[in-house]
Amino acid sequence: MLKAIEIENFRGIKKAKIDNLKQITILIGKNGSGKSSILEALYLVSSCASKVDNVRGVYKINYVVSRRGGRGTWASSHQVLWYLMDTSKVLLIKLHLKDKVNRFLVLHDKLPPTWLLINDGLLDLEKGEYLKSPDTVLSIKAPNELLSELADLKKLLKNIVFIDHTLLSEPKEIEKYAWARVAAKRLDKLIISTIREEFEPEAEGLTYIPMNDEYVLSLQTSRTTVRIDDLGDGVRIAILASLLLLATNPSLLLIEEPENHMHPAGLKSYVKFMFKLAKEKNFQIIASTHSLEFIIIAKEIAKQLGLKLSTIFIERSPEGMVETRNFNLKDTEILSKLGIDPRFLYIY
Repeated sequence: MLKAIEIENFRGIKKAKIDNLKQITILIGKNGSGKSSILEALYLVSSCASKVDNVRGVYKINYVVSRRGGRGTWASSHQVLWYLMDTSKVLLIKLHLKDKVNRFLVLHDKLPPTWLLINDGLLDLEKGEYLKSPDTVLSIKAPNELLSELADLKKLLKNIVFIDHTLLSEPKEIEKYAWARVAAKRLDKLIISTIREEFEPEAEGLTYIPMNDEYVLSLQTSRTTVRIDDLGDGVRIAILASLLLLATNPSLLLIEEPENHMHPAGLKSYVKFMFKLAKEKNFQIIASTHSLEFIIIAKEIAKQLGLKLSTIFIERSPEGMVETRNFNLKDTEILSKLGIDPRFLYIY
């Protein structure tokens, strides 16, 4: 699993090191502290092993550029990913795995832009080709021995899944990718079991119903059938996110503000489903949040399931330097007893 990440010259971050990553890691901090940038940096690195996001149906580099404002592509606006939009700076992301540090360089004048630094050049993990230097035009095939050594790293990167507000507002894309994979193994029963707990006690199943010229995924209850689109935000998000988790089998789940539109009781059921799956499938979760309720619920469920959890407070200076404070479960409990909300640590 990922132990730490270092970032240089990405978005608003000039330099950052986030360590003490556990199976469940929660990033907290005020707006603009760099939480989303950390998730995006990990997602961008994953493009070294898989250029296209199969769920979204887009190139990952284009999605990172356009995600926040819905405009621009890598070709037109890639400079927004560099600190102060200065592409002369080295954009470097380091992943600490076990006892090895893997360094990834993002090049503004190359396609693909994301490369793994190796002893004698730069490697594209997806194609298995490398450049002898950033100035080299033609890539050559990497030795099979090297590719075998990096197979685990490639597998990790290929299976990074990023769930954010934009994706959850596109139920059609999620249905298209996930439903057949989930329904084939009847894993939808797991989703319904979660939905019954706090969201919709009368939920009985998921099905497709015809609507105009297409079929729409819908929730069946004991009395009616309702399109996913017409459900309350909380239950709709829980169903869609659960479909994604069951269909993708992630190695690392990046999730932005999972508490959005969730009542605390529903959030607890949703988090329990997510954490149980993380334990069963042995994947890692990094979540950003502004919710004290999410922190409390996550701490409680992680403890019940025997999962290691860390809460990391992120603070970014005007010069782009990111500082972190790590809190374990006991630290969070002490802060709560003192009446200190960990989200507001920057005040102290």
